[in-house]
Order: sequence, then structure tokens, then C-alpha cells
Amino acid sequence: MFDMHYDLLTTAYIAYLKKDFTAFKKWCKAYNDSNIKGVIANLYFANKEEMIQELHPKYYQENVSIIEMFKIAKQLVETFLPNTEVIYSIEGCDYLEIEDLEKLYHLGLRSILPVRNEKNKYASGSKSDMGLTEKGKRLLDKAIALKIAIDLSHTNEKSFYDIVDYIKENQKEEDVIIYASHSNAKSLCNRDRNLTDEQLKRLKEVNGIVGVFSNRNFIVPQEERYKVTEQEKKDYYLKHINHIVNIVGIDYVGVATDDMNFCKEVDPEYGELSIYNYDNINFELVKTLSKIYNKKEINKIMYQNMKNNYNKLVYNKKKTIRGGKNMKHLENEKDFNELIAKGTVLVDFYADWCGPCQMIGPILEEIAKEKEDITVIKVNVDNFENIAREYKVLSIPTLIVFKDGKLTKQEVGYIEKNRILELLKD
Repeated sequence: MFDMHYDLLTTAYIAYLKKDFTAFKKWCKAYNDSNIKGVIANLYFANKEEMIQELHPKYYQENVSIIEMFKIAKQLVETFLPNTEVIYSIEGCDYLEIEDLEKLYHLGLRSILPVRNEKNKYASGSKSDMGLTEKGKRLLDKAIALKIAIDLSHTNEKSFYDIVDYIKENQKEEDVIIYASHSNAKSLCNRDRNLTDEQLKRLKEVNGIVGVFSNRNFIVPQEERYKVTEQEKKDYYLKHINHIVNIVGIDYVGVATDDMNFCKEVDPEYGELSIYNYDNINFELVKTLSKIYNKKEINKIMYQNMKNNYNKLVYNKKKTIRGGKNMKHLENEKDFNELIAKGTVLVDFYADWCGPCQMIGPILEEIAKEKEDITVIKVNVDNFENIAREYKVLSIPTLIVFKDGKLTKQEVGYIEKNRILELLKD
């Protein structure tokens, strides 16, 4: 399946703040060819109170840098999920300036939700009654020019219609990719974030896909939420999909989870919202959809419709060696002594599964670009155990500085950039 909305970037960044990737690595196991093949990976922002209430206490900072957070979280997702089809997204552009979009695009951003729950400088979420602002129009213009998708989930009705009208009046249809990544049918569950039948029709007019999401609070009517069985919740979910298919057509419906299990330490109820088990959701969803749809139709809903958008938006994930000419990845054991023989060489002993290694990676890339007299060599300990053993590397990351082939300094664990630069001084 292609999950049209999961806060995967947020989950990665929280793991980074905690310096604990145990839960994140376990969560990533759900992404494989037999379960979740693709995802819109989301990094979300809200006002200060919401951020503190829902997330890790360090997530919100007064001088938060969206660019830095996005870069760190995206690299973690790329590292842990190199084979997953990912569309990188930001939800709630509260701390994002229009001029940030171009830099974020080059970092891999391919989708934005202008708002979360409250109003901001661009538009309004479902807890406010304002609409699209003039600044919001400029945001749309810039995003569309960059081929960044516009996600209408979380907008209130006024902002929803304002955005659709503005796009229809000012943009060429073929230039715009638009969808509601996690929204259900309001006629079946009267929640402010669900879409009315009229909104669904208007979304179809701009070729927008609806990601029907499996959060019980947006599936089951409030008066029945705690009365229905687990199977009845799934039957309700199927009703939402079928209702929306009947309005927009089979080619404009997808699936989403918005699974909030990563927040259950803040509120245990978050762990009870999803009606499907994420580790086995593909199998369970096929079982639900098979009651009405054939295999071809199920493939469209669960994967192909959103895969078509992925093909238009996808960030080029070809593996490149970052850090410029001064950063090298050891490919052959016999080359190691030659690589460290001349000049100042910083060797990074790391592993792909190591969280702190991924945290220190971007810092080493920066140093490799900035310091022309330094060479950075990355040595994967899983591939070169003999070299790691020779230099008594027992924990990673381990950084070793060589001067003309001689070991001069060694440091174990994650350290900040200033400390690394100190190691490199004569």
C-alpha cells in the first residue's frame, strides 16, 4: 500500500532528540514490499501549546529551524528506509517563510499542508473560521512553480474553497498536484476535518485524490465510537471509501493511516486510534476492501493512484556521496592504508542502523565541504570488521584522526561540530 499520511519525519526527529532510535527502527519494519511500499512522510508544526502538549518537550523551540529539522529527519528516513517510495511533506507552515520553499525543495520537500488546526499567516485550520490570505496565495504560487503538491487536509471549509478557487483561476491544471492526504466523509462522521460531499466534488474538479484514513475518531460517528466492535469500525471505514468512490470515482481515492502510536507516551489513547495493525495493515486492508472491490480496483485505491503522483513528485533518491570530493566511502579493505597515508584524514566508523551515526553524518558532510585540507573517510563497520578490530572500535560512531598515516586522536560517540574541529587542529 501507499500510506498517504504518516508523521514519519516527526517520529524520526523525536528519536533524534531523545538519542534513542529503538522505537523508530521497530516502526520502520512495517515498510516493506509486502506491507507499506510508499508513504507521504510528514513533519508537522502547530502553535507552541499544541506542540508541547502532543510531542516530545524539546520538539518546539522558540527559534525553531524548519530547514534544519527537515534535513535531519529526512536523512534519518532515507537511511532507515532506502527502498521505500517516500514523498516528503511539511504540515503546518507556521514557521516557514515563502523564501524557504526553494531550499526545502532542493533538500527533497515535495508536499505541504499550509495549515494544521489553527490559523496562521497563510490560511486557517479547522479550529478557525478565516480563509486564504494574500500571503497564502504567494505561498501557493511558489509551491506550484516548484512542483510541490498542495495538501488540503486540515484546512477549514473557507480555506479549502479559497485554495481550490485560486488554483482553478490562476494555475494551469497540468501544473498542479493537489490532494487531501487524510480526510474522510463528513456525511458519515461529522468531524470538522472530514470533507462534505460538495468539497469532495470540488476536489475532483482539480483532479485531487482523497486519502481515506483509518483513525476511529474520524470514521465512526461520535455517539457510537465506544459502542462498536473492532469489525464494525472496519465496516464503517469501508463505507467511507465506498461513499467517496461513488462521488469522485475509483481513480481519485487512496488510503492513509495517520497512525499516532508514536504519541501514546503523551496520551495512551493515541495508541488506540488506528483501527488496523500497522505491521500488517496491507493484508488487513485488502481483506476489508475485498468485500466490495476486485483486485484491480483494490490496487488502484491502495497503491497505484498515489503511486502516479509519486512518479510526478518523487525526489531523486539515487545514492550520492555527499560532502563533495573530500568525503569518501571505503569500498575495498586494501585501500584503507593508502587513503590515510597522506595529510589529515578523519575516519568515521559507523553503521547504517546506528542512530547517533546518522546524527553525526550531516556534520561530517559540512566539514568535508568547508575544510579543503581535510579528507573524511567513512568506514561501515558491518562491511569492514577487520579494520574496526585493528583500531579497537568497540562502539560507534568512533572518529579517528590520522596525520600522514599515524593515529593522533580518537573520540567515541556523538559529538558536536566544534569538538570535531578541535580534534582536527594540530
